Amino acid sequence: MRDTLEKYAGFIDLLKYYETLCDSSAGGIPTKVAVRPSSIMHLLPYISMTEKIDERHMLIRLTGTALDSTFATNLTGKNVFDYYQERDIKLFEEFYSQISDGPYGGFSLVNMKVDKVMLRNCASLYLPLASADGETRFFLNMSYIEPLDPSLMEDVEAMSEQSIAKVKAVKVFNLFDAPKYSLVGSLNS
Repeated sequence: MRDTLEKYAGFIDLLKYYETLCDSSAGGIPTKVAVRPSSIMHLLPYISMTEKIDERHMLIRLTGTALDSTFATNLTGKNVFDYYQERDIKLFEEFYSQISDGPYGGFSLVNMKVDKVMLRNCASLYLPLASADGETRFFLNMSYIEPLDPSLMEDVEAMSEQSIAKVKAVKVFNLFDAPKYSLVGSLNS
């Protein structure tokens, strides 16, 4: 799994920062207030924070400028599930639950349409954060958005006019137990 994460700029930097937060939390899940933006300034354009309200409500609490500019809108306050196709909703319900219940880290790779024209690969890293009461319901995320590999054009062309995402990979990995970053599970859409 570590090989997969190393392919995307900044993912390992964010994981190293997250490990320092875990160390400060006596090895447990860090709280969302422990995150110090000044410590990850070079990653901020690609960072988002989300809050799991319930199974189908994952609110975007903040987004970096690179994400907002890619989507040509401010995503803060939006429900992540509004961007998934109906067939993928169960998959992502399970994915987010595994991350918060594990607790595990998560990785997804999604082909996206933006404004029904621009085609992109979106690789995202998800790390659990606890609320003040200790409940793991926040996620520190990083998304790396790149131009779509031309070999995948057929997949995206097959997407309906309304859909904006085609899920390529959803994986959950170990954050704490040895071996670190080992794959715990791969969910198929």
